[in-house]
Amino acid sequence: MKNILALILIGVFLSFPSLSYCRGLMGNVNFFLGKKQSDDDGLKELDLKTAGEFGLMMDFKDRYWPVSLEIDLFMSSAEDIPDDVRATRSTDEVGFGFRKYFVGRKTLGPFIGAGVAYIHGVVKEEDRANNKTYRASGSTLGPWVNLGFQFKGSSGINFGLIIRQSYGEVELQGDNEKIKTQAGGKHVGIFIGLSFD
Repeated sequence: MKNILALILIGVFLSFPSLSYCRGLMGNVNFFLGKKQSDDDGLKELDLKTAGEFGLMMDFKDRYWPVSLEIDLFMSSAEDIPDDVRATRSTDEVGFGFRKYFVGRKTLGPFIGAGVAYIHGVVKEEDRANNKTYRASGSTLGPWVNLGFQFKGSSGINFGLIIRQSYGEVELQGDNEKIKTQAGGKHVGIFIGLSFD
């Protein structure tokens, strides 16, 4: 999954220069940095509910379209080491949907968005004392919504704040058991990037 996301990121960056030359096409490519708060209350026993997160947000539209098409990539990871056990939890999300800007020709304005995300989750525990490792992973589809504010400068650089909520129950398949958990959560962070029109 990590390799697939890396290839998508590379493809987006390579295609960005050509997008700016498409007549009538406008949009944004932004780098995201923030936190993800998991919806799984079972993670309170381990300190894994809050994870660091980074990602890429891209949207584009014809100048006559009322909304933009949105593609988002998010990767989060949290770690806790109680006693001799090292526990990690990670999620990858690929979201597709629509975004509506209320900026117009102004430099600062809000936006909202919604769509569907493919979410992949992994939980891993390493028992260092007994030299044992447990790993479970799974994937699911679920809805997401977001809202935020974006400042757009005259030089094409934009930045802002975004709050995003994703939903998705995933069944993690381990060695000898299956675990149901909430792979979605609340994403809060800042973004900075470039716009083209």
